[in-house]
Amino acid sequence: MLIAIDHGNKQVKTVHGNAIVSGVQKSKTRPYGRDILKYGGSYYTLSAQRIPYQKDKTTDERFFILSLFAIAEEIEAQGAYTSGLMPIDLAIGLPPAHFGAQNKAFVRYFKRKEPIYFSYRDKLYSILICNVQCLSLIHISEPTRHAQIS
Repeated sequence: MLIAIDHGNKQVKTVHGNAIVSGVQKSKTRPYGRDILKYGGSYYTLSAQRIPYQKDKTTDERFFILSLFAIAEEIEAQGAYTSGLMPIDLAIGLPPAHFGAQNKAFVRYFKRKEPIYFSYRDKLYSILICNVQCLSLIHISEPTRHAQIS
């Protein structure tokens, strides 16, 4: 399954899922609510308080966690959920100003050799990120986006 994610500093967006404010809170205990993601022994919830601007989004796990939210939302929006291991190809976006210096590190940040296990809304996900392509999103006069593949 191909999933495209635009990792904006304000929002994380996919084709079919809802835009997610680029903010996440981590907790060791399960918080109250429905939209809870559990990964690596910690719980995560989305926050309206976005992460301060980060030129390098690979310095910590927050954009990876936001991507897990986006992946689960996209899988559900496409009706593609399965309880087995789901192979995922990611197309990830960076602004043109950051693309040349960061595209290889951004690909390494997402590429995993082992399956990723997490739960979202109490549903278990098993994904394997097989391929990662980094794209540079260029905005032309209208809201049309053109992608350049590395």
